[in-house]
Amino acid sequence: MRERNLSLILNFLEVSDFVMNKRYIILLSIAFLVVLILYGGYTLFKRNTSFIVFTFTDLNQVTYYYKYDLKNQQTEQLLESNITTAPRAVLHKQKNEMYFPYRSSDGSVQLFKKDLNQRNSEKTQLTNSLYAINNFLLADSKIFMNVVNGNHRNLQLATYDIEKKRLNVWDSNDTDKNIRDFDYSKTTNKVYAVVYSNKELYDKILQARSTN
Repeated sequence: MRERNLSLILNFLEVSDFVMNKRYIILLSIAFLVVLILYGGYTLFKRNTSFIVFTFTDLNQVTYYYKYDLKNQQTEQLLESNITTAPRAVLHKQKNEMYFPYRSSDGSVQLFKKDLNQRNSEKTQLTNSLYAINNFLLADSKIFMNVVNGNHRNLQLATYDIEKKRLNVWDSNDTDKNIRDFDYSKTTNKVYAVVYSNKELYDKILQARSTN
């Protein structure tokens, strides 16, 4: 789909075999947020049906990954690591594995996994062709992300299949369309993405400068 207007366009991307159940735990999230802000931390919440995964970064730039169980109201620390990128994570409940972006040895941000079944397990790098990961969510055995792929400059939608251990960047050759953000709706079984054209944005900037 080619965008013809500079304004942000809401795109509807069909997804098959894609199921995710989200509930908004408003009061609990606000309570956590207030506590963490008071202590100078930085947090990102990941919603799920039975638990919340959140992170806290202290003044020494050490990030702590936590799981809060909504049923028994207990908090469990999952990982402690030096911060290398914006801290966020998703947890695969059935496999008891945590997935998160982390900076690799070559300086790029890749998808990593932490096996929580083994207490002292190391972080495992799952991808190697990406440059950055902006946002992501987990649905069944797939992780949906908007990423910067290789030497591209635009954000593209990508999926990582946990079972097949395979990364798939949608429309991987496109270097113009920029997927700034996205989310999934269980009601419609679609991914909704905010998309704009890099080329059109650049042209509009040049046009604006020429009129001043």
